[in-house]
Amino acid sequence: MNERAQRQGERIQPFLAPCRVIDGGRRFAGHLIELSREGGRVACKAAPPAQGASVVLEVRFGKVAGRTRLPAQVRWSGPQPDPQDGHVFGVTFVAADEAALAVDAALAEFRRRAAAI
Repeated sequence: MNERAQRQGERIQPFLAPCRVIDGGRRFAGHLIELSREGGRVACKAAPPAQGASVVLEVRFGKVAGRTRLPAQVRWSGPQPDPQDGHVFGVTFVAADEAALAVDAALAEFRRRAAAI
């Protein structure tokens, strides 16, 4: 799927879920601030991973007991609009059946809650 087609998929923004980013031997905290089946956007105070880096996002969706590990590739990064807020970077999820199911469930739960408002 090309980048343009990925961006046409359903995206939830704002979406806010604390996450841990694993970038090689480095681990740091962030927040998943946008989510789609294909990828997401992460805000963090730490220096973001390099473009093209393979990372893992560990995210706890809703009431799920454990963290979901989402293998991803960094597509871009940059400073937040207010530099004091740190950085933001975009990722594309690497195909993994368990991760895709977890993301689908999180998207469905978000839609269910939004419909109840």
